[in-house]
Amino acid sequence: MEGTRYTQRLLVDIDCLFDTRIGWLAVHHPEVFAKLPFQAYRNRFTDTWAEIVGIKDWHERFRKRDVHALIASKPTVFFDVLGARLEGQLLQIQLHSPLERPSLTINLYPYTDLNGEETHAFERMFREFYDMVHVDFICEPPERLTTEKLTSRWDGYAVWDWFKWIECNAKHFEKKSMPGFLMIRTAMFTPELTPEVIEKLKSEKSNPFSEAQRELAPFLSLETIDSALFSLDPRFQDAFFPATCE
Repeated sequence: MEGTRYTQRLLVDIDCLFDTRIGWLAVHHPEVFAKLPFQAYRNRFTDTWAEIVGIKDWHERFRKRDVHALIASKPTVFFDVLGARLEGQLLQIQLHSPLERPSLTINLYPYTDLNGEETHAFERMFREFYDMVHVDFICEPPERLTTEKLTSRWDGYAVWDWFKWIECNAKHFEKKSMPGFLMIRTAMFTPELTPEVIEKLKSEKSNPFSEAQRELAPFLSLETIDSALFSLDPRFQDAFFPATCE
C-alpha cells in the first residue's frame, strides 16, 4: 500500500540495552543484591525498591551516573528483543520489496565521559550484534531530541526516561506534533506519584498505560512495554544476585 512503511529508522537509548541501574548498584552498593529479590525488581512499576534496600535519594544519585555504571552493567532483555524486531522488519522487506532497509541509531547519552577506546568497544560490539542493519551513534540529551529533530531523522524512539523526555519536549508539540511516530517506553509510574495513588491505580480495572496511549494518539504513537524488558536479562542474573534471592 502506498505510504505504508514496513521498516523503521529506530533510535534507542543505551540504557534500554544495558541495565545501568544494576550496574550503578554493582559500583556503589554491591551489598544490596543479597536483599533485593530479582523477580520483584524486574516486575517493578516504580523505583521504590531502592528505598526498600536502604538507598536514599535514588533518583538524584542515579541521575549523576557515569561510565562506571555502564561498564559494570549487563544486557537487558530488550537487547535481544530489539534484534528480533529488526529481523522481523527485514523479513517484511523480503515480502514487500523494494523498501528501505531498517537502520539503528544508539544514543550513548548520558555517558559523555566514555573515552575513545571505550566508545569504539561499544560501537564495535553493537555493530557486530546488530550486523543485519546499519548502526550509527549519537550522544544527545533529551532536551536536544525535540519532536522536530526526531521526526526528521527517525521513525521511532525507544526512550529510557520517558518522563524526562516529555518534561523537556511537551512544549514542542505546539510547533511540531508527531502522529504516527513510535515512542517505546517502559510501564513505569512517574516518581512524583505517592504509593497510595499507585496502589489505587493498580487496583482499578482501567489500565493507566493504555489510557495514556489513547490520549496521546493525536500527538504520537506510544508503545508501552513491560519493565522487565528494560531490566537485566535473567541469563546474567548470577553475576549479581545470589541464588537464594529468588
